[in-house]
Amino acid sequence: MTHGHNSKAKWAFALVFFGFSLPVSALDCGKATLPTDRAICSDPAAAAADQALNTAYSALFARASETEKKQLLQSQRAWLKFRTNICLGDNSKPEVKCLIERTQRRSAYLQGKPESGPGTGHDLMPIIVEQAAAKTRYEQDITVSKFLSPALPGETLFNSHVEKLLKDAPSEKDKNDLQGSDYVYDLDLRVVYASPKFVSASMDIYTYEGGAHGNSGTVGLNIDLAKGKIVEFADVFEPSAHKKLEEACLSQIKAQKKEKSAELDPDPKEMKKTRDTIAESIGKFDSWSMSATQGVVTFDPYTIGSYAEGSYACAFPIEMLRPFYTAGSILP
Repeated sequence: MTHGHNSKAKWAFALVFFGFSLPVSALDCGKATLPTDRAICSDPAAAAADQALNTAYSALFARASETEKKQLLQSQRAWLKFRTNICLGDNSKPEVKCLIERTQRRSAYLQGKPESGPGTGHDLMPIIVEQAAAKTRYEQDITVSKFLSPALPGETLFNSHVEKLLKDAPSEKDKNDLQGSDYVYDLDLRVVYASPKFVSASMDIYTYEGGAHGNSGTVGLNIDLAKGKIVEFADVFEPSAHKKLEEACLSQIKAQKKEKSAELDPDPKEMKKTRDTIAESIGKFDSWSMSATQGVVTFDPYTIGSYAEGSYACAFPIEMLRPFYTAGSILP
């Protein structure tokens, strides 16, 4: 398995592929029959987002070689299925807000842009790995980005983290280990925000290696681009921020628990454990992702609830966070 790009091109992308799929075409609202297509066509903002996605996809497709075209098709079709599944509401109908958000994220990825922020001034290069399941290898769906021509120390550091993720991704395994199971490894790295000073990425990882269910997790990657170092909480927030954010997060968790028909255990020991978990996650900046509008702290399944409850997240508007920034903070 190799990862590379055409160094002579002004902008390129790298794809690694095992398999083939049918083409992906632009949405024709006059012929829309699927629930997701009808939901998109019923909302002007969703339709505009879908058109922007098609433009971004078509531009990338036009620059691709014949082999890369096949690779890109496979990835896009897999993503379309994912978007449909992730955006189904409680009534099994697609939620338009979710469709817009996911579509805009994909457009930014295909264009080599961050999801928010002015960018660093240097292009990102999408890297896609699509590998079908087989007796001797994992099914893989990997979408990450690297800086095409890193110029800042932090861009080089970012690329080294991405390269390690690709190197460590499971690929070939001994036939006897797999035993015909559908082993899965999915990795989605999103560049949530980028400026000339700071880049924030969020990595969603899912693995299935046999057993009752797979495991998922989210990790943040926040880098000071000028210094070329991983950002710590204390680098960007005053000490007084921690307690305020902990209390605000606890309130959000309580509300989310009720939505999931769950409750925080009122036992003092259990409540202390929950508070300690929240405090620890807030203080570890690899639990964070930062966008132009908010900071998000993610809690993986099992962290503060059962597996069935899934993950939790606390979102803090930038307006709430800014009063707690350190002097000269590089955050949005």
